Amino acid sequence: MPLLLVAALAGGCSDGDDSPVFLTAPADFCPQAGVSAGPEREPLAADFVPVSAVACNYDILIGSRASPGTGGRWVAARRATGSLDGLVAALRTPPPTGGSDDDVCMAMYQVPVFVALTDANGRTVLPAVPGTPCGFRLGAVDTAIEALTWTEIR
Repeated sequence: MPLLLVAALAGGCSDGDDSPVFLTAPADFCPQAGVSAGPEREPLAADFVPVSAVACNYDILIGSRASPGTGGRWVAARRATGSLDGLVAALRTPPPTGGSDDDVCMAMYQVPVFVALTDANGRTVLPAVPGTPCGFRLGAVDTAIEALTWTEIR
């Protein structure tokens, strides 16, 4: 997934909290696909078996075209079907813990990527994405998303 480098380095990224980091979608997630970030912002449940995935592309915008307070907006939605095993495995990967005050995190912006998953019964969840102590998605999630075949739906 594309990254926009803002600066070379920032100070320590961890406050010493050993809790795993999970990234959650904003409330305005993917309106083009009719998916919203409801109360279910937990890691993907072990018993959830998705049959399709919907993701939205996020554009970084300057000025009045951006959503208020975000610097960007959700644009075209896309859907993937078929085997989602790689994505499911990546979303269930436990995030690393144990950041320390000595850790140094890159001062950069990572374009948001969240995927809504739907099972055979039509239940849709928007799982939290495992992240690094610095607040970035695990690389396995990006790799799994990029490996899917996507069809634009809006």
